[in-house]
Amino acid sequence: PNCWSPPERPVDWSPLDNLCRRIIAVNSNVLLVPRVGADAPGWWLERHPQSRMVYDLDKARADHASVSDRAYRADATAHLERLCQHLCETFPRHFAGIHPCGQNTGEWFYQGSWERPLSGYDAATLTAFCAWLKTRGRPDAEAATVPTDAERRGHPFGFLRDPGHEQRLIDFARFQQMEMADHVAAREPLARSSSSSSTATCLNSGRSRMARPPAGTMRSAGCWGAGTSTFCAHPSPTPTADGSAPLPA
Repeated sequence: PNCWSPPERPVDWSPLDNLCRRIIAVNSNVLLVPRVGADAPGWWLERHPQSRMVYDLDKARADHASVSDRAYRADATAHLERLCQHLCETFPRHFAGIHPCGQNTGEWFYQGSWERPLSGYDAATLTAFCAWLKTRGRPDAEAATVPTDAERRGHPFGFLRDPGHEQRLIDFARFQQMEMADHVAAREPLARSSSSSSTATCLNSGRSRMARPPAGTMRSAGCWGAGTSTFCAHPSPTPTADGSAPLPA
């Protein structure tokens, strides 16, 4: 339970606390890393209908917010910070970190990716995509649109995208990878900023390829690459000469 309640109500931590106490009763030396949902709850989505994910044919999902929506990103991060602070104060000897999960199967790849409808047609995604293009010097960034579902499904030039004809499709695919990685990276400092430098933020990714994190944000305790990987965010090591954060061997 993530205990994410409306701001006008006092937070009821008892479902999470009771679960932690049951575990501690079995092993008094246990270290807790709760896996909590970071998707927006129903009440939040009702108050922010414009934040919902939108798929092709203008179909909106009532149960998930877009990872590009900055209001959702800020509120989710703020709540998880409060949750970490509460656990640190309530279970100081046992709280070791947090495992936020969300989107498809809780593994931070886009909800509905296993199904035919394509996401990315909400206003927040378009705004973020235009901003992403602008940082890369694309002259038409402000007037850009998300590629149509037909364009995204079609492969007139073969399985691999042709940069000469399909650059915008390549751009959007890269943007989606980086946007999800940035959304996940926003969770990285949670445990440490709310408690101590000895805690970790654990994340699970089921996407086919993880984007490398920006320097100074996180390092992997597993592997970056194909398949499902679990990685933990710790205080980052000193960046290498090229400015990137070295990954562990």
